Amino acid sequence: MSKAADFGGDCASTTLASLAAPKASIVIPVYNVERYVGACLESVCAQTERDIEIVAVDDGSTDGSGAIVAAAAVRDGRIRVLAKENGGLSSARNAGIAAARGAVVLFVDGDDLLEPQAVERVLAAFSAHDPDVVTFGARCFPEGAAASWTVECLSPIAGTYEAGDLDVLYRYDTKPYVWRSAFSRRLLMGCDLRFDESLRFGEDMLFYFEAYPQSRRTVVIEDKLYTYRVARTGSLMDASAADLALKVGKHLDIVERIVASWRRRGWLEERGAGLLDWALEFLSRDLFACENDDVNRLAARLAQVLGPCLADGSAKGADPATRQLLERLASGCPLGPLEAKAVLWRYYRHRMGWRFCLDKLRGRYDA
Repeated sequence: MSKAADFGGDCASTTLASLAAPKASIVIPVYNVERYVGACLESVCAQTERDIEIVAVDDGSTDGSGAIVAAAAVRDGRIRVLAKENGGLSSARNAGIAAARGAVVLFVDGDDLLEPQAVERVLAAFSAHDPDVVTFGARCFPEGAAASWTVECLSPIAGTYEAGDLDVLYRYDTKPYVWRSAFSRRLLMGCDLRFDESLRFGEDMLFYFEAYPQSRRTVVIEDKLYTYRVARTGSLMDASAADLALKVGKHLDIVERIVASWRRRGWLEERGAGLLDWALEFLSRDLFACENDDVNRLAARLAQVLGPCLADGSAKGADPATRQLLERLASGCPLGPLEAKAVLWRYYRHRMGWRFCLDKLRGRYDA
């Protein structure tokens, strides 16, 4: 259970209950980031838009993070500290959502930075377009440390999407980090959007696959409003990237949760084709790059997760290359090393075209 600790400083001369709701709430989950959280809080407090609240959720830190956050709250009364037992990143974010009072909610990780005009720019987009979601770009730090795909992913092209338009969901440059979006309180509370606390990797991706389809309007802006610290050595993301089979297994966990969520919400029948096309693209490259025993083990699991969509009609309208690959994996026949390569390249050729295949051979997509 979360326990709020409200610290008053020079900026807090009245009780929290008497304050009007701020324009925006910034939720910062904090866990053992004492080397970084001070700078993070400074960047958020330095926003050009002053009418904000900062909800710092100390998720049971065992280092000096809690003391740093508490001291910052004394200096700036806009900071509210929620101290709770350790429950993980999703648990901390959910506690922050429950406590947030602003009409717009943003997320900042405790080891990252927010650009000075971020909230001002986001609120301008909300004022101009009345969306439920605003997605923006980010810079990577240290410069040059991120893979080229990450840099491209965080450099979005501007666009506006009305309710029911899921093109925004399948763009590579509108995911997978939830800190690169701002959400209306109306969407979070009205749709009971929360992070899955049982999913410890890829929880942001699942959140997007539940948020974008329910947004009345989504606006993507090109502004780079966030500074992302590339995964620290020893982090969960770092460990998963080092073990390809582990990474694919975790990606399968994400896809399984998304499929289950969409099935529960009744979205698969009409929207399942696009989801299947995305899922096979998301999984196939890394899956087929594993050792052959792992390829067959993971392919069998993929068939368990997505195979039912072939039988229940959810795959109707999916790309023929998607159906062909899924049917082969669902057949249950083991893939030898040579056939595995042939199956993958046949999928690439039909799904993405010869140009992609040539670029792949040149190493264009290996980073």
